[in-house]
Amino acid sequence: MIRRPPRSTHCISSAASDVYKRQVLVCAAGLPRGGRRELSQRFTRRFNVVCTVAPSRFVMQRIFQSILAEYMKVNNYMDTVKGMVEDLVAATIEVYELACANLRPTPSKFHYMFNMRDVSKVFQGITMAKALSVGSGETLARLWVHEVCRVFHDRLSAGEDKEWLAKLATQYSGKYLKTVWEYEDVFVNGKICWGDILRLGSHARYYEEIRDMEKLRRVLENQLEEYNVKAQKKMQLVFFDDAVEHVLKISRVIKQPKGYIMLIGVGGSGKSVLTRLSFFMQNYDIKEMEVRKEAGGDSFKDYMKELLQETGVTGTPICLILNDTQVANESLLEDINSLLNNGEILNLSTTEETDLRPTVAELKRDESRDSIYALFVERVRNNLHISLCMSPAGDALRLRCRKFPSLINCYTLNWFSNWPQSALLSVSKKFLEEIEEVGESVRKALAEECVQVHTTVEEKAQELYAELKRKVYTTPKIYLDFIAQYMEGLRKKRTQAESDKQRLKGGIEKLKDTNVNIAQMKRRLEILQPKLKEKSKILEVSQKKIGEEQRIATEKEQLVTIEKGEVGLKAKKAKVIAEEAEEELNILKPELTGAMNEVRQLDRKSISEIKMFNNPHPLVVLVMESVMLLLGEKTDWSSVRNALADSGEFVSRLVNFGDRVAQLPENVVKKLRSGYLSNPEFEPEKVASKALAAKTIVKWVKAMNKYYDVLKKVEPKRRRYEEEKG
Repeated sequence: MIRRPPRSTHCISSAASDVYKRQVLVCAAGLPRGGRRELSQRFTRRFNVVCTVAPSRFVMQRIFQSILAEYMKVNNYMDTVKGMVEDLVAATIEVYELACANLRPTPSKFHYMFNMRDVSKVFQGITMAKALSVGSGETLARLWVHEVCRVFHDRLSAGEDKEWLAKLATQYSGKYLKTVWEYEDVFVNGKICWGDILRLGSHARYYEEIRDMEKLRRVLENQLEEYNVKAQKKMQLVFFDDAVEHVLKISRVIKQPKGYIMLIGVGGSGKSVLTRLSFFMQNYDIKEMEVRKEAGGDSFKDYMKELLQETGVTGTPICLILNDTQVANESLLEDINSLLNNGEILNLSTTEETDLRPTVAELKRDESRDSIYALFVERVRNNLHISLCMSPAGDALRLRCRKFPSLINCYTLNWFSNWPQSALLSVSKKFLEEIEEVGESVRKALAEECVQVHTTVEEKAQELYAELKRKVYTTPKIYLDFIAQYMEGLRKKRTQAESDKQRLKGGIEKLKDTNVNIAQMKRRLEILQPKLKEKSKILEVSQKKIGEEQRIATEKEQLVTIEKGEVGLKAKKAKVIAEEAEEELNILKPELTGAMNEVRQLDRKSISEIKMFNNPHPLVVLVMESVMLLLGEKTDWSSVRNALADSGEFVSRLVNFGDRVAQLPENVVKKLRSGYLSNPEFEPEKVASKALAAKTIVKWVKAMNKYYDVLKKVEPKRRRYEEEKG
C-alpha cells in the first residue's frame, strides 16, 4: 500500500492524484537485525535513500567528554577527578563497541541490542553522584564500573556473558583509570554498590557508595516495617544479597528522568514487591491497574490519561507497575511504546487539558501552545516512571520486544536470575525462625535440607529439558510455597501431637485416680469387714421378717382385690344415681335459665316503675310480697320500696338466689304456694299489664318453686350418691 501511490497514479481519481503529487512521504527504518528484515528493492527504488551512519568514536568522545567535563566543572569536582574525564569517556566507548561486536542478538538473546542511549545512561548515572561522593580517582573508577554494570551487565541473561563483561570492565578500569583491581576483588569478594537510600530521613541525601551492607539491610528492614504499617497488603521479605542489589538497581533508575525499568524473571522472584518497596522509599505514588481483556485498550487509555494529568500538570512523581499478566491487549504495549519514544500517547491529551500557563510563567518560557505542550511532555517524562514486570517463559516476551523495540531501547533491563544457594538458605532460615521449641542446629539442618530439595529439583528439571525438551520452571515462588507448606504441615502435626499428648495425659491421670480410689476402697473394706458380717446376720433376720410380712401383704392384697370389685359396683350405682339426678335437673334447667336471663335483663327503669307506685295495684303488691317472702324480708310496701332502692343489688339477689333455694324453710314454701301460687291471678300475662317487671318476677317465683321441688326430689339421690361414692 505504501509502494502503490508513487507508482500507480492511474489507479486513482484525478483529484486524488493531485493530492498524491503534493505529498512528501518520509520513512524511517533501522538496520536489518534483531528481528528486522531487509526492505525489498521494489520498495526502496521508489525513494531517495539516505543512510545515517553511527557516530564515530571521535564524535562520541567529543560529545560525552564535553558534557561530562562541563558538569564536573560546574559542580566543583576535584581536579584529579576532572582530569580523568577523557579516559573515562574512552573506556566507556570502547566497552560499548566491544559489547556491540561480541554480544550479538540471537533468538534466545533477543535483547542483546545496544545503542547510544546506553552510553548516555552510563554518564547519566555518573552525574547522579555529587562532588562530595567522588573524592578521589579510585572512587570515580568504582562509580564507573558500577554504572557500566548497571547499563550493560544487568541487560545480559547468560552467566558466561555476564562474567565476560565484568572482566572487561575490570580490565578497562585498569587500562584507562589506572586501577589495580582483580575480577574477584570487585565482583566476588566485595561487590560495588551505589545508592541514595542510606540517608532517607536526612536533607543531605545524595548518591554515594555503600560499603556497610549490614547498615543498608537495617535501613531496608525499617522501610519494610513502615510500608507494612501503611499498606493494606503486607509484604514479608528477606534481604539477602541479590534482593538488596535489586532494590539499589530499581532505586537508581527511578531517580533518573525518563526512568523506565523492565524487570525480567519468572513468577515469584520478587519483581513486584521489590519495586513497591523501592518506590515507597522514594516517596512516589504507586499505581497498579488490572486491565481486563474484555475491556480492550480504552480503559487503559483512560487510566493513563489520569496519570499523565497528575504527572504533567500537577507534577506528582508516580510509579506505574504493570505485569505481563495484565497486558491482555497488545495495544497497551503500543501505547507504552509511544510513551517511551515521545513522552505522550497519540490522541490522548490536548493543549486545553494541559494548561501549564502558571508554570510556564514561573519558568519564564514562551507561552505558546506548542511550548506549553512541550513542557507538559517534559514533566511527564520526568515524573512518570513505569516498571514493567515480565516473565521470560515462552516466546511472548521475545515477540513483544520484536514488535515494540522501545521496550529494549528505552527501558533499563534487570534480570532476576535464579536465587543462589546463599539466598535460598537465607530465606529458609528467615521463615524457619518461626518454629519454636527447636534447637538452632535442627533449624539450620532444616534450612539446608530445604535448599537441597530445591536445587535437586532444579537439576532434575535441567535433565528433563536436555532429554525431552520440556521446560519446567522451579521458581522462587515454588520454593516459598514449599517452605510454607512444610510450616503448615508441621503446625498441624504439632497440634495433633499436642492433642494426643493431652488426651494421653488425661487418661494417665484418670488411671492414677482410679488406682488411688481402689486402694482407699480396699482399706475401707478391711475396716468394714466385721461390720459386714454383723450386718449379714441382721440381714438374714430381716429377710425372714420380710418373708413373713410379704405373706401377710399377699393375703391383704387378695382382700383388696375383692373390695375393689365391690367398690366398682358401688361406683356404677353412684353413677346411675348421679345421671338420674342430672336428668331431672336438666328438665328444669331451660325454664330456670330463661327466668334468670329475664331477671338479668331487668333495667333500672322497669324496677323504678314499681318503686314509684304509692298505691300499687293489688296484683303488683301480690307479686312483690311473694318475692319478699322468698328473700326472707317483710312483705309490707315500704319494705318492698327499700329493697328496690338499689335495682342492681335487687337483681343480683334474684340471680344468686338459686344457691339458697335448698335452704328455704318448709313453712315459707307452704305459705308461698297457699297464699300466692294458688291465686289464679298470679300469672305472668295477667300482671304484665300492671307492671312490666312484675311479669319477669312472677316467672322467677314460679321457677324457684319448681326448682325447690326438684331439689327436694334430687336430695335423697345425692345423699345415696355420696354414700355409694364413699
